[in-house]
Amino acid sequence: MYSTGPRRDTMSVCKKCIIPDSYPSVTLDSEGVCSLCRTHDASPRLRRPAAGKDALLEVLTSRRSTEYDCVVPLSGGKDSSYALFYVARELGLKPLAVFADSGFVVDTAKENIRRICEKLSVDLVIHESRFRRRIAREALYIWKYRGCHFPVCGSCENNNRSVAIRAATTRGIPFIIWGASDFEDDFPTFLDPSSPTFRQRFANPANPVQMTPRRIANSVLKATGLSIIYLTLKQPIPWHRRVKAASHASMYLWYTIRNNLDVDVPEGWRKYLPSVQTSFDKKGAEAIYLYDYIPYDPSAFVQILREELGWQAPQNKESRMDCRLHSLQAYAHLKETGVTLDGFTFSVLIRYGLMTRAEAVRREETIAQDLLGDCE
Repeated sequence: MYSTGPRRDTMSVCKKCIIPDSYPSVTLDSEGVCSLCRTHDASPRLRRPAAGKDALLEVLTSRRSTEYDCVVPLSGGKDSSYALFYVARELGLKPLAVFADSGFVVDTAKENIRRICEKLSVDLVIHESRFRRRIAREALYIWKYRGCHFPVCGSCENNNRSVAIRAATTRGIPFIIWGASDFEDDFPTFLDPSSPTFRQRFANPANPVQMTPRRIANSVLKATGLSIIYLTLKQPIPWHRRVKAASHASMYLWYTIRNNLDVDVPEGWRKYLPSVQTSFDKKGAEAIYLYDYIPYDPSAFVQILREELGWQAPQNKESRMDCRLHSLQAYAHLKETGVTLDGFTFSVLIRYGLMTRAEAVRREETIAQDLLGDCE
């Protein structure tokens, strides 16, 4: 049976955003303002000016292909859907859409992909994962036997990047339009200004660092995935549960490697490592982050997509509605911190003036209310 983590009726919540005092490493001052809001102006990680439409168009027309101008990966969610809309409708270019189907994409998101590609007259390439469901199953068993959260989301970032890179390089398409936003980064990005963003962590994961014997050993354990088995066997749980969890961890690593081979991760021999991260670096097609060029405004994107293309999403769940596995991550975050993963993102958007606190509260209440049912 699921539990809901910290009791919401006993938590104090920031008066500016919706982060509660139960959030790790976050404190509320005497005025009821959280430490993230207090340090926001001092470390504005995302407060950078957009380069503009003309600059984007100049880049995308600097190298031309005989068939398509760029590749746009789609998930059916708002950000990637708007990226395709912007490239095709606002820039007047000819993109190729690619969709890496994990097996957990909700029907509404799939219908969004079909509808918007049809209305925009965009060709679509679909890659259906053969191993993501098996990876998720093993992750859930590890979670069960270890008795603590184990990430169920995984491989999708690699799959999306790998499928997009392959589509671009095999067709000679010079650019990949990446519709992800740094506003949906995780906690460390906003807690520590020196911490790399999610994008930076994927930028060039093969960069060498100064190594010591301990670091070398840890790197080997992490790269081969053996650290998962090692940490599982050290869990303070009965031995029979450790053995079961470790056996599922072995299968988890095996299916992850098979998934890497299935999508042909473009990282050479490193594709045989379960921890490999697909980088856009030196792959032949240049990755363009759309929201470096145009202002990020998710509420406006949703309105435009609905009016122009008939894009759909459940009410108050427009932020992350494309993958069923997201509910498990949101649940784990709620249990550990007192706010869902979406709620943390809403708080970031509040600080940057992209969402009102009232709207964030409404959305968070809807998501938290439906979360256990979504997980089931």
